[in-house]
Amino acid sequence: MKKLVLVFSMLIVILLGVAIAGAEDTELTIRYTPVKDEITYEETAVFDVEIINPLFVKEEVFIVTPISDWGISLSETRLKIRAKESAYVNLTLTPPREIRPGKYVSCFTFKGLNHPSISNHRCIFVVVTEGLPIVEEPGEEEKEPEKITKVVIEEEELDKFMSNTHIITIKNVGNTIVSDEYTADFELLASFFVTSTPLSTGIRGTLKGKQYYWGYTLNPEEEMVITYSLSYFPIIFSVAVVVIALIFLMSFYTSGLKIDKKLLIPTSKVHGPKSVKVKLSIKNNTNREVENVEIEDYIPVPFKLAGHFGTLKPAIIKKLQDKTKLIWKISHLTPKEERLITYTFKSRLAVLGKIMLPRAKLNYTKKKTKQKSSVYSGILIVKGKKEERLE
Repeated sequence: MKKLVLVFSMLIVILLGVAIAGAEDTELTIRYTPVKDEITYEETAVFDVEIINPLFVKEEVFIVTPISDWGISLSETRLKIRAKESAYVNLTLTPPREIRPGKYVSCFTFKGLNHPSISNHRCIFVVVTEGLPIVEEPGEEEKEPEKITKVVIEEEELDKFMSNTHIITIKNVGNTIVSDEYTADFELLASFFVTSTPLSTGIRGTLKGKQYYWGYTLNPEEEMVITYSLSYFPIIFSVAVVVIALIFLMSFYTSGLKIDKKLLIPTSKVHGPKSVKVKLSIKNNTNREVENVEIEDYIPVPFKLAGHFGTLKPAIIKKLQDKTKLIWKISHLTPKEERLITYTFKSRLAVLGKIMLPRAKLNYTKKKTKQKSSVYSGILIVKGKKEERLE
């Protein structure tokens, strides 16, 4: 049985070899199907090309295009075709621009890369029905007119209440297309209040402010109108708002009662019996009388009250654990009235580093509304000698 199968297989191989050998002299079959083979100088010829493999084995085919002034394009130039099957490519041919009417031929070579003997050479024909029209050169009487580039700009200015308007008319009076830009310069503050129709192409910075510019392209006899306005109302309004805000801030910070605490004899070092004098300034900045005015201040340890009060002595002097409390009482303060309070303190011991003096406090009652309020002074610092490190 095995011998019979072996003999049968050898027989098949021999038959295939004979078939292939017999096909060596067979050529590729090429069929052109015209989709459009009659064209004008502006059109493109189109063909469908069928390539048939005559062999019993797979074959790779390469299409060689001719050297020509025609525009030749193939959807594929290299194809793999199965045994006894076909493959298709699309072929287009575009004539040169200055083609004349007539019948034109283009030939192509189809090469078998595995079996060169099956290569084939085929030609196609294209009919050009209409060529490019011949335009005669202009004579001396048909010379082109001289090119004139000229733009006329007219400006009209209209002054209105708190505004200034400019109307710009740009007209191309030449015979060529003109592309340029119109510019207008403004001070920096004024540039923020400019409006225009149409909107400006852009804004550039200058040494003095801003420059608006409008780009334009005009055909002969065409014109463009640009209108821009500068309104002074926003500027005046802005200035008024700033002035009102400043007045408000000034009135805010200068209104009400105020207390300042200062050292009349400032010193950078406080040693032994040296004393420091404190000044308290109280002022009624309002236009109304206030009553039940109390001023509180504190002398921290290690300082000690030394007296030397000015015209107004404290109503209460109270010694606490870590400070001495001083209270002055004033029955009332008239509008814009100012009082000065002074006192002196000294150090019992040498002061090391910095000691912060507490804020002075001012309590008062508004006479009309009976509303109680308080304000504070700033903080003062007394500097002593630097600490010495023990080795």
